[in-house]
Amino acid sequence: MRDYEALMRKRTVRVFAFLDELIGALPVPPDNRELLQRHLEVARELAETRPDMSAVRLPLLVHAAVTGDEELALPVAASCTCLYLGADLFDSLVDNELPPSWRTRDPAEINLAAATLLGALPQFCIARLRAQ
Repeated sequence: MRDYEALMRKRTVRVFAFLDELIGALPVPPDNRELLQRHLEVARELAETRPDMSAVRLPLLVHAAVTGDEELALPVAASCTCLYLGADLFDSLVDNELPPSWRTRDPAEINLAAATLLGALPQFCIARLRAQ
């Protein structure tokens, strides 16, 4: 069981590192970048306690099953993770269950971060896949 958890953590770390680099390279104002990094940090903390996030795991495992290598599916896993994180942030806003780091932010900023996670970031991830 420990080996399985270690492998899940390794996958999660790789996907979040990919997203860190992607967000750092986005052509957006620093304030917008900070919003995205804020939610990525919230998700990273959650992934520490639950490293088997299906948004991370499934694309990698499916690609590995088909090709024998999960590495090329990293942008797909990052894209799926963005979709999950954007929907989760919208859900938290609607249900008034925001993580503490978001409670002081304007709802418009939260909407912007969630919409970017759902709409733009997955496209940037797929663009990275095409570049491979």
